[in-house]
Amino acid sequence: MITDLLNNIEREYRSNIDQFSQDVIIAQLELLFTYADRFYHRQFITRKIANHRILHRLEELLNEYFADEGLVEKGLPTVSYISGRLNVSPNYLSGLFKAKTSLSPQDFRRAFN
Repeated sequence: MITDLLNNIEREYRSNIDQFSQDVIIAQLELLFTYADRFYHRQFITRKIANHRILHRLEELLNEYFADEGLVEKGLPTVSYISGRLNVSPNYLSGLFKAKTSLSPQDFRRAFN
């Protein structure tokens, strides 16, 4: 599907240019981006069990972090810190968080400051 879209874009680009060429290429690019967005969000749906485990570990990690008496000195945990402790990338953690709460971690953090 993605390969077909890329081939269509290339074919349109290399063919004789007319008044519709730009619109056709833009439409193909929009469809490509829509599929990319779909595949990105699908990962959170198809990995429900793994994501549930990550969220459970996240809750445990945050409970430990906030129970520490040095919290005032350390400040709020960063996405990098948490993702490192959970062995996931910061981008994946942010995407998972946003998929579950509709907020980015930064927006969530601002809500509590």
